Amino acid sequence: MNLLLDAFRKLTQGSFLDATRLVQGHGNKSVEAGRKLWKLSRVADSIPAVRERILDVTPETARQTLEALESDPDGRLFLSAFSKYLDDYGWRSDLFDFSMPTWAENPSIPLSQLRAYLEMEDYDPDRELDRQRHERDQAIQVTLAVVEPEDRRRFEDVLEVATSLSPLQEDHNFYIDQRLAFTPRRLVLAIGRRLTSNGHIDEPPDVFYLHVSHVRAALNSESDDYRDVVEAHKKDMARWAESKPPTYIGAPRPTGISGFSLFDGRNHFRADQPNVLRGNPSSPGTASGPARILMNLSQADRLKPGDVLVARTTMPAWTPLFGVASAIVVETGGILSHAAVTAREYGIPAVLGVANATTAIRDGQLLEVSGSEGRIRIL
Repeated sequence: MNLLLDAFRKLTQGSFLDATRLVQGHGNKSVEAGRKLWKLSRVADSIPAVRERILDVTPETARQTLEALESDPDGRLFLSAFSKYLDDYGWRSDLFDFSMPTWAENPSIPLSQLRAYLEMEDYDPDRELDRQRHERDQAIQVTLAVVEPEDRRRFEDVLEVATSLSPLQEDHNFYIDQRLAFTPRRLVLAIGRRLTSNGHIDEPPDVFYLHVSHVRAALNSESDDYRDVVEAHKKDMARWAESKPPTYIGAPRPTGISGFSLFDGRNHFRADQPNVLRGNPSSPGTASGPARILMNLSQADRLKPGDVLVARTTMPAWTPLFGVASAIVVETGGILSHAAVTAREYGIPAVLGVANATTAIRDGQLLEVSGSEGRIRIL
């Protein structure tokens, strides 16, 4: 992808953001998961009793909602499709961390996103995909028209490679970073259940707060109590979660555009006006809406159609939220990061690498987001 960006800028004098239009609309596994969830919402919408229950769901009532659907013939029809979705995509979690519960274990997250899709009468990801492909084909035609004939073959070769590789990052996240984490999680939880039954810890997930040496010792003992160790490690985790890591360790990274900066977007933008924040222009377009600050995916039920999603970072499991939000503002990331790629596939503006966005913006404030200019205006 870097080769395409460099060639595009050299041969057309266009921006990196313009170059990304040449590879949009091909989809990836993260976007596929969001589209399949939307299609599942159409199943729910076609069954009045199911639609009513899902529109009333909250994180606290998710389990009761599933139990109520199980007792209804129409509900069981929907649950069959929902279970199939969880079989295919339910092993994802908030972070690339196998200690985090998966969607299959915590169905309140996909149920909340289904509720949001039911509240969106006019949204259709298939129509959006057609629009993305049309824009891509037009952009390719315009670009080839301005590239000199002697450079055209080389540029087409670079574009072909970039097109074939463009889904690779998200597909890697899907299969390697997420799916592979699910298998050891099941194994470790099985150990946690054994330690719980033997009285070493209070509940199976506490096993994730033990060192492997503690686990080995506990498996060979029936009397050791590790509750104090778990409690101490939970406090350590909470303390470190509140800390702000340095931008870099050791010598600072060289300034200027590099492959790394296109992914992590570690830039420092200076606002030129009051009530204006700046970041990396990452997905074109302009949209306005109330800010909705989400610190983790368990808060997904707070996001309403038309909200501007503001977060420290977004992981692949957040992808269905991009179909609900009107724009994306994230503290980290560059033009090739997950949030940028996903926002472009969903056709919504995004500004990334916005320092301290989750503290500079208050929840509910009206924002105007220009993804083309990398500007967020607090209205």
